[in-house]
Amino acid sequence: MSFVTSLALAVGLLVLLPLLAHMLRRGKTQEFEFPAALLVPVQTVTSRRRSRVEDRVLLALRALSIVALAVLGATPLSRCSRLSVERPAGASVALALVIDDSHSMRSRTSSGQRWDLALNGAQQLLSSARTGDAIAIVQAGLPARVALSPTTDLAAVRQTISQLHVTDRSTDLGNAVRLAQSLLTGLPQPTKRVLVLSDLADNLWDNGNIAVSAPLQPLREPADNCAITQAVQQGQSIALTVACNTAQAAQGRNVSVASVSGDQSAAKSTAGAPAQDPPKETASVALASEGGVQTLQLSLGSNAPQAQLLLSGSDSCAEDDRAEVSQQSSATTVGVVVDPARAAVITGGATVVEQALAAVSGQVAVRPLALVPETSDQLRQFATLVVDDPSGLSPESRGAIEQWLARGGVALGLLGPAAQGLQLSSSLEPFAAGGHWEALPSPMGATQIFTDWVPSDQGALQALSRAGRLRLDGAELPGSNALLRWDDGVPLILQRSVGSGVVLTVGLPASVDISELALRPLFLSLFDHLLALTEARRGPSSSIVAQPWYFRADAKVEIQGPAGPLAPPRTPISEQGASNAEPDRDSRPLVIPELAGRYSVRVDDQSQQRVVSLDPNEVIRTPSEPPDALETRSLGAGSQVDISREIALVLLGLLTLELLARILWPVLQKRTA
Repeated sequence: MSFVTSLALAVGLLVLLPLLAHMLRRGKTQEFEFPAALLVPVQTVTSRRRSRVEDRVLLALRALSIVALAVLGATPLSRCSRLSVERPAGASVALALVIDDSHSMRSRTSSGQRWDLALNGAQQLLSSARTGDAIAIVQAGLPARVALSPTTDLAAVRQTISQLHVTDRSTDLGNAVRLAQSLLTGLPQPTKRVLVLSDLADNLWDNGNIAVSAPLQPLREPADNCAITQAVQQGQSIALTVACNTAQAAQGRNVSVASVSGDQSAAKSTAGAPAQDPPKETASVALASEGGVQTLQLSLGSNAPQAQLLLSGSDSCAEDDRAEVSQQSSATTVGVVVDPARAAVITGGATVVEQALAAVSGQVAVRPLALVPETSDQLRQFATLVVDDPSGLSPESRGAIEQWLARGGVALGLLGPAAQGLQLSSSLEPFAAGGHWEALPSPMGATQIFTDWVPSDQGALQALSRAGRLRLDGAELPGSNALLRWDDGVPLILQRSVGSGVVLTVGLPASVDISELALRPLFLSLFDHLLALTEARRGPSSSIVAQPWYFRADAKVEIQGPAGPLAPPRTPISEQGASNAEPDRDSRPLVIPELAGRYSVRVDDQSQQRVVSLDPNEVIRTPSEPPDALETRSLGAGSQVDISREIALVLLGLLTLELLARILWPVLQKRTA
């Protein structure tokens, strides 16, 4: 505090003058005895009445008025820690508030939780806004998104800020800053600023023409944190991943396995919040005293219906010290109906279908089948079914596959010369409505591509056939789309939707004696596309926060998350970076889980448990200081804030109360007397 400011506030000491003057009047009066005074009646001594403090209410109001007057006089000389908007041009400004709602904002520093500090900073900046200022709000959690487009409606800005909440997303600060700068471009306000309210754990962005400010230093205060990011049960053990941003955060800590009931798990109100009844610990493993990502293995004594992992000790973020264990295997179960004598390679071993599935994904469990299942219960355990060169499907098998497809199954049929020997009551449905095996005098390739997952190298599609092909022209079932055609236009690969499922039909078998299909990159691309379709319909049993879940448009979806029911799936306007597993994926309804924890998903009459995990990179990132080129002088803590209007209103109120007291006080005294 400067000398001038102290001198201005010293005016408030004048409030002591009335009390001092009163104390001077309280000196003891010297008494003289007068003999004749005995004949005079005794009366109250005037000096004693004057020694009492009279009209205490009026004295207090006048004292407060003097103090308010002193503060009002010192207001132009004082500075406070509130954030405010400076106006170099003196006119309206255009602001873009980039508010980080990622998981790192849950951490607590000496000044409080980072998220609360960021919201308070946004509200302080909004309180200094004036009519005509344009304000936009961008959320920096992955992916960066616009919460409010630039608007001059300050009430709408306040409402939007009040509805924001912290999530478990990763940080996407670079894209958020670029998105904020693009929102301000073209606005008429002469002064444009981007304000970043974040811990700057991801501060990689390109400085554009619009200045960027990071005014809140407390957000960048370091905070030790460890988090259980993923846990998957594998038989009698649990494979888990723990991320720590510093070695000190991991020192002396361990992870325990706790078995809980379904009711206790459902009683959680927020991600990572402890259940009401403490679970019973069954096993534990110690962390290594080092920062980074650690992969640990825990022995599980018994297969509990549900389990949780608990991280001992305490750190800056208690919400991520508890994690759900995924009870479902993350592997996709694929049933394969293939003749090893025809689809095996010369060197022996697994068939080419099994080798292709293992090469495409390590999270695939292949189950060889001798025959195509004839009941839907036998198919329920499979997410995908591959049938190579079938000689026909019985009515029972066709009915079972149709029911299984309607619930979201994905089937692939590699049709070959065995289709010529169809027996009575047998057919190739649901793959094709018949078909004719045609011998070719010379190898033929494919050129007409109608999907982007097929290799574009024409050399990979040349001479695919050796002995012949199955002509699918005229055998397409209703709703079939050709993804790849032969050189003469005959369909080679067909795709058809059946209820919630998908059927893929290929006019070549997997046998290397009949075709070159299994020896070309197209074969691996085909199975990669097959597994992508499976995951899109089955849904991942374990995923990362903010990874979209897609559902079909006519599905009835109910999702119960860690914080309660989730909103129904919505159709995005455009999903940047979406997978090209399906041509219509961008138009399908989706749900984006924002919190880590266990989700209960019900699609129509099918229920599924999904576990959403944290991104380890979000935990191990540490706050950093702003880049050297960052503009910080225009907006920041310690800016001068004019509160003279508020102080003047208080002073006016005190003077009004004093006036009312002077009028009403004598009336009250008379009534009391």
